[in-house]
Amino acid sequence: MADATAKFFADLAEWGDDPRLRKVTGVLRFDIVHDDQIDYWVVAVDNDGLVVSHRDTPQDSDCVLRTDTALFERMARGEENATAAMLRGAMTVEGQLELVLLLFQRMLPDAPRSDGRPEDSVVRSSS
Repeated sequence: MADATAKFFADLAEWGDDPRLRKVTGVLRFDIVHDDQIDYWVVAVDNDGLVVSHRDTPQDSDCVLRTDTALFERMARGEENATAAMLRGAMTVEGQLELVLLLFQRMLPDAPRSDGRPEDSVVRSSS
């Protein structure tokens, strides 16, 4: 098991009742592929909080994210943007896409922008 992945899910299990998760309900399964094996991580969220489990077999879920260990490690460390990975096909998503946007993206540390500048340094023009 990769270190950043294990730390990501361990830290996530400590969230408890987090305001970022209010009004989000669903089960998100992560299929993390390494060599010829798959690690199944499940994150279930409802109004009562969040539960993380690590399984040997897949479980029914509302959304499944599948990626390789190296990419997930980069996302867990904040070095890679999940939406960008999904758009270029490096991570596949099946099921309720809104769970990725409302839940998974909120779980991750902020990835750097492609131009290297922090998000708040972007100059926006007014019309």
